[in-house]
Amino acid sequence: MSTEMLQKLAEKFGLMLDWSSSTAIPYLQQLAERVVKFEVGQSIFWMIIGIICIIVGIGLSVFVYKKATAEEYFDEDILIFFGIVAVILFFAGIGIVGCQVYDLVTCYYLPEKILFRYVSK
Repeated sequence: MSTEMLQKLAEKFGLMLDWSSSTAIPYLQQLAERVVKFEVGQSIFWMIIGIICIIVGIGLSVFVYKKATAEEYFDEDILIFFGIVAVILFFAGIGIVGCQVYDLVTCYYLPEKILFRYVSK
């Protein structure tokens, strides 16, 4: 980690550090690792939400297909509504998972970028 990034992280938490101290740098490196781990945890949580959206969207699509091809009567307006909801859920889930995979890759290969985003908020 660069010293400048660690200094901005310290300012974000309101810490005044004596850079001559031998404990300041390891503490800030631990703090930076925690911020990255927090981002990883958030990404995993949102990936689970996205996967649930995909599964529910596929399930609704199967439901709509079965009801639309069945011999028995089922209200067409409800089928259209469920079909639209299924498509929205499916593509929202794909978008959420895609963004979170990007965040996870960034966390592992460019943790400074995550810290920069966190500090610049």
